[in-house]
Amino acid sequence: MKLKIIKKLESNDKNKTIKYLFKTIDNNIFESVIMFENVLTLCVSSQIGCPVKCRFCRTGKDKFLRNLDVYEIIEQVKLVEKDMGRKIECISYMGMGEPLLNINNILCSMKKLNKRKYKLSTVVIPGNLLKLSDLNIPIEIYISLHASSETTRKHLIPFSNSTTIEKLIEEVNEFSKIKKIKTSIFGIFY
Repeated sequence: MKLKIIKKLESNDKNKTIKYLFKTIDNNIFESVIMFENVLTLCVSSQIGCPVKCRFCRTGKDKFLRNLDVYEIIEQVKLVEKDMGRKIECISYMGMGEPLLNINNILCSMKKLNKRKYKLSTVVIPGNLLKLSDLNIPIEIYISLHASSETTRKHLIPFSNSTTIEKLIEEVNEFSKIKKIKTSIFGIFY
């Protein structure tokens, strides 16, 4: 194994969660979080740090170090399943990092994990959302728009300078047509 669980933190509130801190063989630390939803869900990280640097996100304040490799993504799931003594039904790519900036490792991990359900949250990286449309797996996509004006969005998500809201919506609509699903764009508007 390339990863080691170094800490496990359980919440004491009614929305019980368990945070796992992992250490990589190159001594970097990142986290995954178990959520007890309708199905047992593990929110996995895809990067150590995040180059998107959203102003409202804690991970964006950390230095971006690297993408997690496919085995590090898979080992998050395997180690948590072993620790909990049960199978995880849903993998949520909503942890540290922007999943679409590590799209090839995300796609490979989905195929290898072969879970019942997947979720992915993204600010949309132009061209990479459509790579998910070829998959024949159940996936929910959550688009983080966070502002209805270009100026505000570019301020909140500096990385969004690479696209416009109009182009983002076009890509989401194309994805929806290919997958034959209804897609919603959400965000906290400022």
